[in-house]
Amino acid sequence: MKKKIPPCMIAAVLFFSVLWNCAPRVTTTESSKPIARPEEMLADLIRRSDSSQALKTRARFFVDCEEGKFSARMILIAKRPSFLRVESVPVIGLPDLFMTADGHVLKIFLPNDGKFYIGRPTRKNLSLFFPVYLDEKDIISLVEGIPPAVGAKDTIMVGNMESGGYRIDLFSGGEKRQTLWIEPASRRLVKVSRPADVDAAAYTAELTDYRHVGERDLPGRIRIVFEEPRRIIADIHLSDTEFTAVEEGSFNLEIPPGMVPLYLD
Repeated sequence: MKKKIPPCMIAAVLFFSVLWNCAPRVTTTESSKPIARPEEMLADLIRRSDSSQALKTRARFFVDCEEGKFSARMILIAKRPSFLRVESVPVIGLPDLFMTADGHVLKIFLPNDGKFYIGRPTRKNLSLFFPVYLDEKDIISLVEGIPPAVGAKDTIMVGNMESGGYRIDLFSGGEKRQTLWIEPASRRLVKVSRPADVDAAAYTAELTDYRHVGERDLPGRIRIVFEEPRRIIADIHLSDTEFTAVEEGSFNLEIPPGMVPLYLD
């Protein structure tokens, strides 16, 4: 003989069934996935850069350091990976500084002082004439809106989405070498942070005011903050940027006749 289910039990089952269907449910969802793996994101950013032509731009430097605040106007001609030419643009008179670097040799001519310097294009040598602790490759990369090379082997990349963009941490030898922030939709590099190491000072660079130049998006402003060995803030505004064909001889200053060069190394 089958036992009948008491009416009160049926009501209880119906009540809890309705309650379950109406109550808000907690569901597990996958965390936001990055648009691409960090290796792919970084490779795409570099691949879209054109290294066949040189980039020419006008730069206004605003520097805030222990010695005070000052500004300067310069013309930069850069070609990857390591060709750089800089000429000062004074308000009145002729240029008072010429600099070239080709990845092997740094040359600086100061006409007003009558001095010509030759050395290696290291961060140390460049900082003797410019208030930044960067080498020519770092400068070229930032001006072109691509990450400076880490220069370490067996680099491991870790990518995560953050409010400030897609973050990529680069590690080598168990230590963090560099952190990048990339805007996912536009694939623009918006921030670089590098810790100090034996050959480089720690700095953070923010790249903003992007504009379309040819088939490329390039930053119109780069703000770099160095904390060590002394605090320096360099705000660089770029304008009249274009890609142009330049002979490699343009990146090798000729020593003026009769002048004896001074060697930095």
